[in-house]
Amino acid sequence: MLKQRLEAARRIANELAPTEIHIESALVCTSRLVRAIVEGRSATGVPISLGQESLVQLSAVMTTLVEARSKIAATHIALAKDRVEAGLAAYGMGDVSDCPPVAGSLALVQKDERTAA
Repeated sequence: MLKQRLEAARRIANELAPTEIHIESALVCTSRLVRAIVEGRSATGVPISLGQESLVQLSAVMTTLVEARSKIAATHIALAKDRVEAGLAAYGMGDVSDCPPVAGSLALVQKDERTAA
């Protein structure tokens, strides 16, 4: 049973990191697009109203992407809590960055260290 839980947790972790990276990549790409529109208008001297609707739409896209980034961070925290509840607190899942703090997981590690001493 532990082996299956570990395998499932690793599969989830392997999909979480790319999802986080892709959301941030979409933010970067959208920001570059906004910059290109603004710089392109300025460089060509066309009226400022040209491209305005595109910028309005991209503003909504940016808002949605920032909200998605917030939600994936919250998902990461929830999954970290699930890992602890599944009895896998002692197992790393290969995060490429700092995992959001999970209340209780440090207490478990401290408890294990005291027990091992």
